Amino acid sequence: MPINPELKHLYPADWKAISQRIRFARAKGRCESCDVPHGWFRALNGWVLDPMLAAIGLLGAVAAFEMKLSKIILTTAHLDHDPTNNDENNLAALCQRCHLAHDLQHHLTSRRINREKATGQGRLFERK
Repeated sequence: MPINPELKHLYPADWKAISQRIRFARAKGRCESCDVPHGWFRALNGWVLDPMLAAIGLLGAVAAFEMKLSKIILTTAHLDHDPTNNDENNLAALCQRCHLAHDLQHHLTSRRINREKATGQGRLFERK
């Protein structure tokens, strides 16, 4: 996932090298959650296709169009959501789907906080 421009200053200068090492040296080009390979394709129905099979249209041009293939790109996720914590145990190579699933609660919380700031309206009861 792209780095949020507002948080870019929190990442180390060598972030690209760290990310590359996690995704391709440690994880060997596969998602550490679902094991899908980098550069392959995922269809809406969940199928994962080798790039060569997708390129030669094994499923036929119409079927491939209807399936809306998306290329799988590995990203490096901070497991604790803290971009300043670049300890190897805090980083994971994840595909887009797994990274979004990992960050879901964090994104929902951030959205709620930002909405409350923007409207000036707080919460009546705090969550425990």
